[in-house]
Amino acid sequence: MIELLKSLVEDARPDGLKTEDFRCRAEKAVLSADGEKLTARLSLNFVLPYEIIDRFKRSIIGQLPGVEVVDLTLDYENLLQSPEEALPLYIPHMVVIVNGSYAHVTRTIYTDDFSLEDETLTIRALGETAVKILNRDVAHKFSELLSRDIGLDRKVVFENQTERYSKAGKAIEEKSRKAEELHAQDMEAAREAAKEAAKEGRQAQNAAQEGFAPGQGGQKPFRGKRRDRYTPVNGNIIMGSAITGEAIPVGEVTSESGTVVIEGELFNKDSRTTKSDSKLVSLYVTDKRTSICVKAFTVNQKWEDINSNFTSGDGIRIKGQAQWDRFDNCVTIMA
Repeated sequence: MIELLKSLVEDARPDGLKTEDFRCRAEKAVLSADGEKLTARLSLNFVLPYEIIDRFKRSIIGQLPGVEVVDLTLDYENLLQSPEEALPLYIPHMVVIVNGSYAHVTRTIYTDDFSLEDETLTIRALGETAVKILNRDVAHKFSELLSRDIGLDRKVVFENQTERYSKAGKAIEEKSRKAEELHAQDMEAAREAAKEAAKEGRQAQNAAQEGFAPGQGGQKPFRGKRRDRYTPVNGNIIMGSAITGEAIPVGEVTSESGTVVIEGELFNKDSRTTKSDSKLVSLYVTDKRTSICVKAFTVNQKWEDINSNFTSGDGIRIKGQAQWDRFDNCVTIMA
């Protein structure tokens, strides 16, 4: 395991590190009883770019049959870097460490946009609400991690990146507008297809009366999804129809996965009113290993169903289309 990490460091050649000076020691490595999880603690003398650590985890999973999760804890001693040199590399590590129930706000952090002045480290993030939560719940955790791991005693403050926020707001409005346009086009196509199917049905009925009917190869009527039409809750089915298919781990969902089924625990939800007076709903789901955001365009009454039937901590099963969200810069599921 140590040699694997050293080889990755040699390949990446991080700035400021002579590979012959790099030191790494395994403090602990334990495989779970079912062989699916490896828990390890390593001691390093250099804060590595998080991309190397992520590649290290994925390499372990690829080399150890049966291992699906690598839970890695990093300790630092006798750092070759000064605290100021280590800081830019360490911020992404802090984001990963405090993720979990804070993933919905830590994703708004710009890890490369910060300033260190006097006794304060200011980190930019996106959105007033996210910044308020980050300052309330995450800032003190970051301060503790900075002091513990790289010897930097600073107060951490999150600040709204107003310029990026403005640009991102315009981008999401444009994205929402395009999505609504596509949705309207889909609905119009569905209505036209339904009219055509009804027309064919009447023609078939007339033909049958004259002794003719379409064969088994005849086209079946098209039944498109009518997302602009309200469908009430049916038992434990809050939206859509009964979900079939085997659920996959959230961590395995990629932008290339297509239609997927996931199961997990809801830890946050919100909605935004679109220009067409419908709702863009966001549900944040975790399977205790990682998390994902699920989005859906719904009518207002359906959002009321979702909001009243789901609370944080509830189990949820979802089927939708995996895709890359260019605004959030991550994989999401469109339900």
